[in-house]
Amino acid sequence: MTRPNNEVCKADSDHIQVMLVESDLTFSKKVDALFHGAALPDHVATFKIDHAMSLREAVDQLVSNSYDVILTDVNLQDANGFLVLEELLEFGHQAPIIVLSNIRNWSMMFQSAHVGASDFLLKQSLNEDILMRSIFYAIERKKVELRFQRSQHSCEQRAEIVRFPTV
Repeated sequence: MTRPNNEVCKADSDHIQVMLVESDLTFSKKVDALFHGAALPDHVATFKIDHAMSLREAVDQLVSNSYDVILTDVNLQDANGFLVLEELLEFGHQAPIIVLSNIRNWSMMFQSAHVGASDFLLKQSLNEDILMRSIFYAIERKKVELRFQRSQHSCEQRAEIVRFPTV
């Protein structure tokens, strides 16, 4: 069962909820095999993976489910490029997004990071170690980012109270 949408990046539980957005069924099966063969940290028993073959299907799932991480290609059946990232960022409930692509273009890699991708992995060099490292680092970075945002918001609220004390 997937967590409600208000729980963001709660990968401390016994499983990690993953969305894989990939239109290539052969590559999707390869990624599944990487998950099944991966050595996991003690606090993670399993990965729970939901699949989407198109951006539309992914957005439909994101509307009602929350994920710890989203893995996506940027060339899908119904969309490509930065539109894919922008839509997943909008509907992804702050889950980190890792791009899986065959595109060997530094500009595309840097632009993906600029748009909001946590990582950009080349499909042809993907293995268990690279995938697991990327997922766990992306989740931990997102947790730190969210803590920083909450802390910053709290400081701003305190500054507002100090500036305009209630009588």
